[in-house]
Amino acid sequence: MQSMDPGREGDVPCRNPKCTNLISSHSASGRPRLYCRDACGSAYRRAQPKTKAADSHAYAIQVAEESARNFGEVLQLTREGNPLEALRRITRARLEDDDLIAALVQQARHQGAKGEEIAKAMNITPDTLSRTFSVAACERRRSRRTGT
Repeated sequence: MQSMDPGREGDVPCRNPKCTNLISSHSASGRPRLYCRDACGSAYRRAQPKTKAADSHAYAIQVAEESARNFGEVLQLTREGNPLEALRRITRARLEDDDLIAALVQQARHQGAKGEEIAKAMNITPDTLSRTFSVAACERRRSRRTGT
């Protein structure tokens, strides 16, 4: 594919650093393109470092254990008759639930599960899975959680 006219106002470079093509930012509707072609985007994503399956497994276990500890604390606070602190703790735990879901989605992907299978297990559509728990979104959650 030939490079687009670099003089056109609003043209942006393809996100793939190995590509020199420009993308017209003047589209009729929808999201702006990030790559000049689908194949260019696929090549870029394939070249990105991947989290190893064993690493994603260990991470999912770690997040699940933290979640179990949180709910153990909620149970203890409930037994002690401290509902306000239990509510505070469970509200905080809800925010962490998405981290656990993202970790499990990552683990399932590394084990070779298809998006349709994962979405079915979560009772959501594959489209919702790809928007909410994309590979990049799962990695961002993990980075934010682990501080890396």
